[in-house]
Amino acid sequence: MDPFSDLIALLRPHAAVSKPITGRGKWGVRYSAYGLPGFAIVLSGQCWLGIERNEPVQLDRGDFVLLPSTPAFALSHGQRRQLEIAMCLATQPRVLLLDEPLAGMGAEETERMLALLAELKRGHAVLLVEHDMDAVFRIADRITVMVNGTVIATGNPQEIRENPEVRTAYLGEEH
Repeated sequence: MDPFSDLIALLRPHAAVSKPITGRGKWGVRYSAYGLPGFAIVLSGQCWLGIERNEPVQLDRGDFVLLPSTPAFALSHGQRRQLEIAMCLATQPRVLLLDEPLAGMGAEETERMLALLAELKRGHAVLLVEHDMDAVFRIADRITVMVNGTVIATGNPQEIRENPEVRTAYLGEEH
């Protein structure tokens, strides 16, 4: 860790209010772990910091700004997908419609997302469109399989796993 990160860790700050910020000039930005504040430091010359609904402030080389928790652009792909689901949950839906929530994720991110989906299905109806059949078998109670827009099978994971049409279309013989 660098000295600024050590200082932030010792202070354990948190943001009570989050507002969009903008800056012009040469900035260096460092974010720590997800959900923890980061910081920005002016690398050279001067720059302007604008905070929503406030007059811009001029900062000089070496000035340090503590930023609120990690912004979405600094999150991993899997964390962004989880954030998208969290934003949906803020509307208190009864049904979640998820289109390939595991697409582009590595093994670790997939595991985290599957754990989240398992938790969510306890209190929500979840309609999941997903091509990762191993993940679908782990999370789904009921599966409908389509080929070229036509339903070829509907059933529980074991019934789908044993269906010859599904095996030919998607699974291969190892399933």
